[in-house]
Parts: sequence; structure tokens; C-alpha cells
Amino acid sequence: MRVCLAHMNRDHPERALQIMQRFPLVYTDTSWQPAKAIRRAIDTAGPDRILLGSDWPLLHPELQGESLDILRHATSARELDQIGRANAERFLGVEPRPAVHAGQP
Repeated sequence: MRVCLAHMNRDHPERALQIMQRFPLVYTDTSWQPAKAIRRAIDTAGPDRILLGSDWPLLHPELQGESLDILRHATSARELDQIGRANAERFLGVEPRPAVHAGQP
């Protein structure tokens, strides 16, 4: 069973990363994390078990865009697609869709 540690354990993301290193079915999300913590998570646990987190619908729309901006700042284009789409598809067990890149319909 896959488990997601929401908000990357908020104020203690290092603890979430320790747990992820021990348990391969544990994921985390990027909600409420700065770019530096997201980058550290990618470098420590790899980009395969990190999900885009936005806290939607609890927060106002501007923070949703900010979540994406922070993720863009912390990742490569490949990591952005993986964290923003592909990992969620795998976590939820849905059929993967092809990646969409800037400039594509």
C-alpha cells in the first residue's frame, strides 16, 4: 500500500525523507515547502515519490500558482513533469498520459 506523508512533514521535512529512505512505498508532497526543501527531497529520495501538493481547495487561488512556481524553481523540466503529473498517476494507479511540454497543444 502506498502512503503519502502530506506537506513533507511540514516543519520537519528531514524526518519525512528519513522515512522515505526506509520504506519504498512512502511518498510525500510539496505542499507548504520552499524550493530548497523540495530540491533536497529530490536529491535525497529521488523524484519518483514526490507529488505536487497545493492544499487546494483550502487556500486561495494565488497560492496554487505559487506552489507551481516554487516547484518550477526547484526542478528540471523532466522532474517537473514527473512530480506534477506522472507520479500522481502511478500513486493513484491511473493510466499514464503522455507528457505535455511547453508549446504543445
